[in-house]
Amino acid sequence: NLSLIHSQLGDEEKAAAHRRLHEKYRPDDNARDKAVAAARRSNPAADNAAQAITIYKLQRKGAPGLDTTVEEESPAAGGR
Repeated sequence: NLSLIHSQLGDEEKAAAHRRLHEKYRPDDNARDKAVAAARRSNPAADNAAQAITIYKLQRKGAPGLDTTVEEESPAAGGR
């Protein structure tokens, strides 16, 4: 951060100016977090894709390259 560098160099005027600029232009973390949460709630597929580890069911009805007669597994039969 430039305010720290200017402060260490002894230029307190520039350090204060850069602190003011940092406060003015710093990202609003709360707004970002609210926007991400709203987007994830509105699109479950995108929310799933954004997870750190994503597991896609490949043998699902409508999957590309599969016969259209593929049936969904029930959760009791070991499906997800």
